[in-house]
Amino acid sequence: MFLSFHSLVCVLSLGGLLVVSSVYSILFALKERLCKVVGRFLLVLMLVVSMPAFVAAAPRPLVMTNLLTVPPDSAIGIDYYHESMGYITRSPIGIQSDLDEIAQITAKIKVYHSPYPIGGFRSPASTLVVMKQIVRTAKARHMYVVWTENDDRVTLTDANWSDYALRVVADAAQAHQAGADEFLVGNEISLHNNGDPGFSDSQLPGRIRELATACKHVFTGKIGYEDGWFKNGTWSLKTMAPLDKLYFTLYEPYHTYTTALDAIVARLGTHAELGEVGAADVKQILHDSEEDWTRDLLRRYDYARLNHIHIWLFTFREADDNGYGFFPPSPPDVSEQPHAIWNYIRRHAFLAYHNLLHCDFYNAAQQCFIGDGYLKQESLYANAFNHPLLATVGRTDFVFRGVLTPLAATGWESWRATRIVFRYSDPSNYYHLDIMPNSQQWQLYRRQHGQDTLLFMGNAEKLALGSDNDFEIRSQGYGQDTLLQVFWNDTKVVDLHDTGNVQVNGYQLGIKNNGISCALSTVLVTDFEQSFDIY
Repeated sequence: MFLSFHSLVCVLSLGGLLVVSSVYSILFALKERLCKVVGRFLLVLMLVVSMPAFVAAAPRPLVMTNLLTVPPDSAIGIDYYHESMGYITRSPIGIQSDLDEIAQITAKIKVYHSPYPIGGFRSPASTLVVMKQIVRTAKARHMYVVWTENDDRVTLTDANWSDYALRVVADAAQAHQAGADEFLVGNEISLHNNGDPGFSDSQLPGRIRELATACKHVFTGKIGYEDGWFKNGTWSLKTMAPLDKLYFTLYEPYHTYTTALDAIVARLGTHAELGEVGAADVKQILHDSEEDWTRDLLRRYDYARLNHIHIWLFTFREADDNGYGFFPPSPPDVSEQPHAIWNYIRRHAFLAYHNLLHCDFYNAAQQCFIGDGYLKQESLYANAFNHPLLATVGRTDFVFRGVLTPLAATGWESWRATRIVFRYSDPSNYYHLDIMPNSQQWQLYRRQHGQDTLLFMGNAEKLALGSDNDFEIRSQGYGQDTLLQVFWNDTKVVDLHDTGNVQVNGYQLGIKNNGISCALSTVLVTDFEQSFDIY
């Protein structure tokens, strides 16, 4: 729900001068769009700084305000995938309309072309005509265009690689003629092969480099390649030449996404970009609402912004209402109504939240969990079958996020679990989410007056000891009005109204070892994210 202007001031004032600093940093980062939005932000700034009495009315703990937003225009691009591949047919007027929409956000697009027929309905020659039309239309608008060769139908082998290479070189000449700025010689080839020796993770980069060298004879702009980061094995600065750029696709759960992004920045710096950024899976499979999906995507965009890496958002339009695309279809015609995230990408809306815990797992003196456990290597460990490790948040409404790593079982029984506890007031009253690797299950319970009631259960397939897992628990309301949501590795697994709750309204949360040792890390406890407009 969007905030009123009065509510916006209240949200911002909670962070005091930190908010002013956060908003100013966004203004600086968005300097290319400053003339369009400066009036909106200055009005917000004036309202905040004109209220010192409200901010300083009473002593209070420092509350950090965070704003989630996208990188500046120059650091993002839009993947124009389905339209350029021919999966969605767009007329010249439709292409113009799409570029009008994209131009509100960025002057960079990435287009895709298959050097092979797409099923029985698109030949390379027919899609090439549309591809060149898109490129020329974009260049007439002074946009920066990256042309990507994308084979997603033909299995590449040692026997047909030379044919693929010839097709790509021919397309490179067409890309040069159309005016493209960059040319990528392939996209995720490591996923479209039969495992021949020439396509092993160690051998494929050599073939890609040879192909890039051949393309440089017919394409004068930058030459690159795109692949999934999980196939990064041998890609480094030493093995990159003659490639000018490497693009990596990231669809991992959030913790893995941030770890991968950190590694890309550290290893390749400005030589790398995120060629496709999206949620861990399509909206439907994640069971996401519009609000859930918006929040997940915006967190990823914001993390990229903080790490100063260029990203490409996948994808502009989608053939499925709940796919990766920002503009879903409305059969039989293409809908012009985008998903909610588009408003945030256009910077017409922001998400804000406040940290409720200030807990430093790098410093034992500043970590806020107490109980039967210990701190080691920036993670928190709970001892078996004793009191839980708990932190106090002082409210029943909160978002509890982190990374949980089940480590070892003290026995073979299926009930043994790593337990995430929340709304904890005493040993007889709390909620607990049990993660049970021995039975590959998870179960959500309400413990009330010492009695456990199973609220929800599901399969936790491939839950391996030693594996990191993202979790997010969203707790809202009181007593019989309690609403609970649980996300496990970005997928919503619980969304319920617990009308049976009477006593489970405590203010503590944490972990308990119930026969499975575990590590808790990357903890973030906040209030609920609030959205506001700046039209």
